[in-house]
Amino acid sequence: MSPATVWLRRQVRLPTGDWNRAVLRLKGARFAPEVWVNGERVSGAAGGMAPTEHELPASQLAPGGAVKLEVALRSLRDLDPADASAVPVADRWRSNISSGLWDSVELHLYRDARLVRLLPSYEPEHGQLALQWQASAPARAGAARRVRLELMRDADGTVLATVDAPAPAMQGRVALALPEGCALWSPEHPALHRLRVTLLDGDSLLDWSEFTWGRRDFRVEGKQLRLNDEPVRLRGVSVVWHRWLRDPEAAALAWDVDWFDRQIVSRLRTLGGNYLRFHLGLPPERLLDLCDRRGLLVQIEWPFFHGIPASRRSMEEQWRAWLDVAARHPSVVLVQPWNETEPDALRDAPAALAAIQADYPRLVIAHRDMMPVHKYWWSLFENLGLYYDSAEQFPQAVVVDEFGGNYLDGQGEPGAYPTVKESQRRFLGARPTREQRLQLQADSCGRVAEYWRRLGVAGFAPFCALSSPADGNHWFLGPLSEGRPKPVWAALSAAFAPVSASIDMWDRNFSCGDRVPVPVQIFNDTSSELCVPVRVCVVAVGEVIREEAKLVQTVPAHGTVRTSVSVQLPTTPGEWRLEATVVSAANPTLQPSVSTWRARTMDVVVPPALAGTKIALPENETELRAFLTQNGLACVGLGDPTARLVVTSAASWSTLASSSPLRAALDSAIRAGQSVVMLDVGPKLLGPGYPDRGEVPLEKLRTVVAPRHERRALVGGVIVDFHEVTEPESHLHPAENDASLWWHLPQEATWLWNGLRGGLIAPAAEMEISGLGATGSAMLWTQRGADSEALRAGRPIYAYEMAGYYEFSASPDDKAAVERLNQRVRFLIEDAPSLSARIEQSGGLRVVDLRATLNQISVSARATRVVPLAHCGNNLARTPVVGVEFGVGEGTLIVSQVLTADRLSRRRAPAPDWRVKHHDPAAEQFVLNLLARALPKNDRR
Repeated sequence: MSPATVWLRRQVRLPTGDWNRAVLRLKGARFAPEVWVNGERVSGAAGGMAPTEHELPASQLAPGGAVKLEVALRSLRDLDPADASAVPVADRWRSNISSGLWDSVELHLYRDARLVRLLPSYEPEHGQLALQWQASAPARAGAARRVRLELMRDADGTVLATVDAPAPAMQGRVALALPEGCALWSPEHPALHRLRVTLLDGDSLLDWSEFTWGRRDFRVEGKQLRLNDEPVRLRGVSVVWHRWLRDPEAAALAWDVDWFDRQIVSRLRTLGGNYLRFHLGLPPERLLDLCDRRGLLVQIEWPFFHGIPASRRSMEEQWRAWLDVAARHPSVVLVQPWNETEPDALRDAPAALAAIQADYPRLVIAHRDMMPVHKYWWSLFENLGLYYDSAEQFPQAVVVDEFGGNYLDGQGEPGAYPTVKESQRRFLGARPTREQRLQLQADSCGRVAEYWRRLGVAGFAPFCALSSPADGNHWFLGPLSEGRPKPVWAALSAAFAPVSASIDMWDRNFSCGDRVPVPVQIFNDTSSELCVPVRVCVVAVGEVIREEAKLVQTVPAHGTVRTSVSVQLPTTPGEWRLEATVVSAANPTLQPSVSTWRARTMDVVVPPALAGTKIALPENETELRAFLTQNGLACVGLGDPTARLVVTSAASWSTLASSSPLRAALDSAIRAGQSVVMLDVGPKLLGPGYPDRGEVPLEKLRTVVAPRHERRALVGGVIVDFHEVTEPESHLHPAENDASLWWHLPQEATWLWNGLRGGLIAPAAEMEISGLGATGSAMLWTQRGADSEALRAGRPIYAYEMAGYYEFSASPDDKAAVERLNQRVRFLIEDAPSLSARIEQSGGLRVVDLRATLNQISVSARATRVVPLAHCGNNLARTPVVGVEFGVGEGTLIVSQVLTADRLSRRRAPAPDWRVKHHDPAAEQFVLNLLARALPKNDRR
């Protein structure tokens, strides 16, 4: 923030001519600008996010003379909090909060009266252009004042039509019948005209204004959008211009229209995009002029974020000036007055909007006419959810204008947003490479954009192509001035191209030589029926095509066709890309449209340690028996002394609570030196796409519900608790010092498994092991962040837990620790709107006295050590697979939450519905490795 008022001064030589009054127009001047003329304050205004106008005193002005103009800008620190242009508190750490001019300054000269407000609109039902106008003063007595409206060709200024209307009052309306040949404006044909509006007194010129205009009609119809009476789908990106100003490179580029044209607008148009969202604040108007010329559909927003305390009067005044700008640009089709704000924080905003919106009949306004959706799947806060099946599930037309938040700087390093590093660890493991980070960013934008397009939403825009280092970063490598694109741009080609094909596949692991159906959805967002040729192929590293299939589909105008093509996968293990490419003839002026999905072929190998091992199963374990048989492993009954391992799955888990004989048999096996592996333990909480509460429709998951808890006694006094957490997981990673479960298994093979939405691997339940000996319990708490030395020394130490996050303290009432925990959870609630309904903060605090807990552990507790075997979740904080070790001569217990059921049998082929679990060779190899890891150490080799 500026430490004091900012003063900007300029000595101006005034032009000669027939004028006697002037107004200073500040298109962007924050905050609360005041204007001084020759050392005298003459005007002041609130705001500064929208344009302000300042009348200058005639006594200080003379044609041909000189004048000293000064603009004083208040610091945000000193701005009235009720001013609608105040930067929201939730955005101040990541956005521009300095005082200054961020758009042009114009000195407008006129005689006696001026045109204050001009609102053009196209009325297709009457075939005419209507203009609402307002003047600064009424006509003088006896004057023949009139308003003239001229429609001109933009290219050469040729006048196409003119109309005059009497203007005795201070405001009025004039309409002009549109001549034949007045082309419609659209992204495909951005035909621009110019409007000249002249205020006349007889034949004397009082004032005039000239600006571009496009003939277009944009509206919502049902759950879709229409432009010029044809369907239109918004396909684009977001730019947060005011946040971008925080980037050190923005000072040289933010006002460079040519740079913005080359690197954002033209790049987007070359890929086939038609939409640009300016998030949280108007950009300089010259960028809107650029979008008018280039044919981009634009969304503009007010910086209203997580609520602002603006007064109703302030919002009405400033929103009028803001919407007046929108009404003059054909590119501006969507308006969002507030963003990510709960109803109780809106205060007077809906009433302020209702009071002024009647002046703007052709604007489509968010929350009134359409619904913005922010799902940060595969990034920032959220797992890859994919919980929707159709745009019809939503109550309104949907524009998904935020997703894909894997923010990277110009070197491909994680951005400074607080959750970026821990979310990238969640998806890429403990030490991701630059290439993996760039690939994740490309996937989370490109693949998820294609998903939303396949669902039929009205529009989508990944977040974001330009923003600040604190939140968003940008999509370029190296110096911004060079504009070298990150891979994410190319990854969006199939989402952006008007004619494209999208692979609807989320399975990644296949057996060598599999012949697989590749579902493809073909889009035609043009006005003509097209015969669309598509090539589907398997591509190896080095761009060598290993298998190719071609299909040709007739797709209706503004329609889609779902089809499938069978592809033979290579007979050798390897990493491949499945690609669907639309032959360039369908998009002759664009870059090729390519939908890409990375996949692998695998062979399953039984670890040598399992050779000849007999494995005991409970009677009801049918899938496990088939799994062991297909891998040549011997199965015996429970209680057979020749077995080295006992394995159970979800089938046995469901009876464990009520079956003391089963628990006793497992305990006896451990005592006899047999190891026990328990697969698919715990509740199967899979998120809102798999409703198990039953009472809440998917689109209205806004009610916070208390997390569920389940406790189960296992063997040897070991107890396992499951606490419901916010989300399930789709990526599994090796433990820090033990990668044994990844033998003969690429690490990426446990990222997205076949079936379930987004390849879920672990349920939304954190597993907590207790009932251990003191050493094992201390080790468990150390893994969560407790001070190991304090635990060893027996000093007081307390664990504070909320929503899966931990803080530790020596005090049982440490308000600072609780506040730190609250801040972490509060940040998720405030900045992750799609998660906020699933995070319980109030009443969700749990405090554990660790010293007392360890002291109370029975000396007879047999479990001595807990060994993490796999991690998942944000910052890899969850441990869904653990090994529990007992005394000398006893077996090991391995407990796994990993969702392997229905993925192990090779007879379970892919189902017509990709959301249903089916065979996954990586899951099969993982379980084999788990069994080998469970063998006593002297049996492993």
